Amino acid sequence: GMETVRGPLARPSVRLQTVALAGDAEKLAWLAKWIPVLRKKSGCAGIVYALTQRWTERIAEWLRKSAGMDARAY
Repeated sequence: GMETVRGPLARPSVRLQTVALAGDAEKLAWLAKWIPVLRKKSGCAGIVYALTQRWTERIAEWLRKSAGMDARAY
């Protein structure tokens, strides 16, 4: 079965942000705009959490095709 591990999300090496956006197109546009900015600032990779596996796969595919990012769904 699947094991659920819970613990504090706040860590010195992790920055969390929540953004409320209207629709899917606006969400994808926000990611395409801000991921490169945040990556340049931090020099690190990032994680985008989504509600469903399907939406995660759509985000990763869109970032690869439309924004030229090395994005993978997990």
